[in-house]
Amino acid sequence: MRFRQILDIRVEGNGGTFLARTVDLSRTGILLKLEDRGFATPEQESDLKLYSDLVLGHFGPRMLISFGSDALRRRASVVRVAWRNHRGKNTILVGCSFHRPLTAQTCVLLGVHPLRNDKSRK
Repeated sequence: MRFRQILDIRVEGNGGTFLARTVDLSRTGILLKLEDRGFATPEQESDLKLYSDLVLGHFGPRMLISFGSDALRRRASVVRVAWRNHRGKNTILVGCSFHRPLTAQTCVLLGVHPLRNDKSRK
């Protein structure tokens, strides 16, 4: 189950370290938006393939995600790159799968409550 959670993070890969923000988070993965100027959102959806290649080239299968401080880090693989147009603003979202799921304690620290069910999310 994914929880909408906005956090400032850093993502590191072969191409360097970049600023990003979480969109949602679960024990097994993350949906993020790259906030770094090096990843300017393309103007047209037809550029998504080129952008996807750029993301994969920078991060490959071993992205390192840092939450807040370097004390909380997780390896992840990019599993999808998606285009979203919301109210006329183009956004590229990157879906990643953690190599190891977050522990229940880590989830609580990040504001994600893995033991809650959908009925308690009100």
